[in-house]
Amino acid sequence: MLFPKVINSIFFLFTLSMSVLNAQNKPLIASVKKIEIKARFVEIDRMQQIYVVSDDHTLMKYSASGEFLKSFNENSLGEISSVDVSNPFQPLVFYNEYQSAVVLDRSLSELYRFKLSDLGFTQVDALALSTDNMLWLYDPNNFKLIKFESNGTVNLESPDLSMILEASFFPVRLCEAEFKVFANDPEIGMLIFDNFGNFIQKLSISGIDYFQVSGNFLNWMDAEKNLHQIHLKTFREQIKPLKDFGLDSANLLQFCDSPDAYLLRYPDRIDIVSKVK
Repeated sequence: MLFPKVINSIFFLFTLSMSVLNAQNKPLIASVKKIEIKARFVEIDRMQQIYVVSDDHTLMKYSASGEFLKSFNENSLGEISSVDVSNPFQPLVFYNEYQSAVVLDRSLSELYRFKLSDLGFTQVDALALSTDNMLWLYDPNNFKLIKFESNGTVNLESPDLSMILEASFFPVRLCEAEFKVFANDPEIGMLIFDNFGNFIQKLSISGIDYFQVSGNFLNWMDAEKNLHQIHLKTFREQIKPLKDFGLDSANLLQFCDSPDAYLLRYPDRIDIVSKVK
């Protein structure tokens, strides 16, 4: 006959094992909302609002639940190169071909526009908003990261980075997040600065066209549909297949993370995947 303490121990171990099994089998996603649209690229802001560049000239805005809200179209500046939605109330639309940018309000109505060549900047491939509503660019002619106002007044600039880079550097994506500025050239790697323009770190990671900063993590998806996460304090990297999150990675073109949902871009649709709380 088993003693009561032994029986209780067996029951506890059984309960614990079942809890672990249930946790392993628990779905990682709560629901999926689909937007049937062909998109060139997408972005998501901190309010979970979704921005879709549907063709060369059209930016469309959706609610967190996938409801269409507004659109913006400007066909005189060439194709849209990037959209910075770090400030949901003033999205920045950049047109590389014409070296021009348009700043919008929350309803996607134009607030103002400017041309970089008129401000003394040339060969700029990426543009970003700062948290204090100024702008960032990387000047490849002078090897400097520059923060400036929309009238061209330079607020601050980094030291000459030519000795650090030892090569031409043409970032295709630039963003400020978590008191840092990130500039990425798919051929060279990523440069990380503080928000005063001081150089912090170079990450020798190639082939990245799109990345995000979420909390203390730098995230991107590789060609094999793995999620890479680098902790921005320890710089340790974790790699995990996206299918392990319960996501459909077949034909996936772009992965975006947010606190409440994943945003997935496929050739003919966008999935808004709510996370389990």
